[in-house]
Amino acid sequence: MILLENKIAIFNKIVYLEREKDCEARIEATKEEIESTLQKKKKELQDMKKELIDRRIYLANEKKYEMIGKANEMKRIKKLEKADELVGLLIDGVYEKIKSYVKEDSYNDEQINRFKKLLDNLQEGRYIVHVLDVDVELKKSMENLAKEKGISLEFVSLDPKKLGGFIILDEEMTYSIDKSLYKILEDNRYEIGKMLHFALKG
Repeated sequence: MILLENKIAIFNKIVYLEREKDCEARIEATKEEIESTLQKKKKELQDMKKELIDRRIYLANEKKYEMIGKANEMKRIKKLEKADELVGLLIDGVYEKIKSYVKEDSYNDEQINRFKKLLDNLQEGRYIVHVLDVDVELKKSMENLAKEKGISLEFVSLDPKKLGGFIILDEEMTYSIDKSLYKILEDNRYEIGKMLHFALKG
């Protein structure tokens, strides 16, 4: 009887030990699984944190570059406005100089020379010429030069806003050649502005 009881006790002990071992193994496996899950979550949180920080840095840099860009654009606009203002002042100054220039003998001589060069490209026929009403001598000189080329001229008043010089149109008014001082000045406005732009750039 004792022997049987001993055997049962030993058997129970073996079963208990096996169960204990199995439970410990399961506990260990569960601990490892929990640890692995914790590590994964920890890494996910770290990645999210890094991504959030990187995003904030990126947005801050974008804002900085945007502000720098706006500041540079404002500086550029102010320089252009300053250049336009200076060009306007220069042009106004030149207008005043031209008003004095048209009263000088050199003005008349210059217009005659320009008209001579133009005559070489005109065919015989009748042309309409716009000149200032005060340019009486210029009209006479132009008419005499034109006659030598078999060209007839009809003079009409040049708009005072054109400052001086002359505008030629063919009789049918299909084209015009603008040699007014205003046109020359406006044609050079861009070059004046460009020179001022480079001067202000430095």
